[in-house]
Amino acid sequence: MISDFILGVFAFYFFIQNRNISKNWSMFFLFMAVAAFIGSAFHGNPVIGQQFRFLSWSVLSASLIFAQLATYERLKSFSLNMLFVVKSVVFLSFAIHYSEFMYMVTDIAISLLGFVVIGDLWIFKSPSKKITYGILISISSALIVTLNLDIHISIAILRHAQYRLLCK
Repeated sequence: MISDFILGVFAFYFFIQNRNISKNWSMFFLFMAVAAFIGSAFHGNPVIGQQFRFLSWSVLSASLIFAQLATYERLKSFSLNMLFVVKSVVFLSFAIHYSEFMYMVTDIAISLLGFVVIGDLWIFKSPSKKITYGILISISSALIVTLNLDIHISIAILRHAQYRLLCK
């Protein structure tokens, strides 16, 4: 819940920073922020229903499409753009049908690491800070959810390690 909220704050900040620079990148960050805030509401109060979880995943899926469109906008390829949309719709459909976030994690990996990073580094040869920020935001949130990381458990582990070091 807290990690989703923090993700939303950072993504919204990056949206503000990029809104006049790139329409697609700014939309990526805006949709990422909205997805994170909705996810935060769901994780903070699961009683509100599965539709909030699925809404968050749907908005996340849209954000991934914008990231890919931003990376390949110079190509102006309708077929490639449709591939991005169809891929994300298929993964989102599986995620909702099976109620399994791993399908979204797979779409994040294919979209951001596969199409965005590889496309930007190998095809366009123009690594961008915007791409790095977006990928770090997305991958970190996906890892936190997928690995079921809990900030309280992490703090307890760090305190225990600190105690053991002090006792030596």
